[in-house]
Amino acid sequence: MITFNQTKRRVDIVVFNQMAQTHIIVECKAADIPLTENTARQIGVYQYALPCNYLFITNGINHFAFEKKILNEQIHWQKIEVLPRYGLIL
Repeated sequence: MITFNQTKRRVDIVVFNQMAQTHIIVECKAADIPLTENTARQIGVYQYALPCNYLFITNGINHFAFEKKILNEQIHWQKIEVLPRYGLIL
């Protein structure tokens, strides 16, 4: 559970690195739920409470992965085709 704006939220999956830091946040939806901009906003809220380098959204049919990039001291999320292998990202 995380708290954001005094609201408790449940994160579906969190992957930690070897130093126990949040590395990937995964949001899972049911297969009949389309992945929309609202889904992306939801997982974006999670990363404020649990800063991470990767976000992954899935409904079991469609999947989207994003990698954090810092440009001009601002965080941007770049869509990537696949997440890097676990051993390569730690």
